[in-house]
Amino acid sequence: TQSTWAVTLPSTRVGEKIPDMIINSFFDNSDRRQFGLGLVGQMLNRKFRTDMGSAIRKLDTMDDHRPFFTYWITFVHILVTVVSLCVHGMAPVGFTQTQVQEVVLRSNLARERLGRFEPDNF
Repeated sequence: TQSTWAVTLPSTRVGEKIPDMIINSFFDNSDRRQFGLGLVGQMLNRKFRTDMGSAIRKLDTMDDHRPFFTYWITFVHILVTVVSLCVHGMAPVGFTQTQVQEVVLRSNLARERLGRFEPDNF
């Protein structure tokens, strides 16, 4: 004999109310996955400790240093930005092109002035 899995639903017509049995099966959370307990934990029948009061008390008494780290990262970012602007300067802003001329050293040790056009930032 060959077994097949099939769900038998009560016959409903268009416009009829969906039976409560079907609605309740969608909102049933009895076999819901537990957070932090994976597939292997379920196969080995592992359980969570329910007495977590001491750990929660320890976390409540600890100092929270996360805002100071955020302040430090923000300060370093601003400092790097200011130093970068002082060393490299601001880029030209607009919709035109700026001519940049530089003196370059060629392979025969002669100096030559070259120029190029660069589009501005907008």
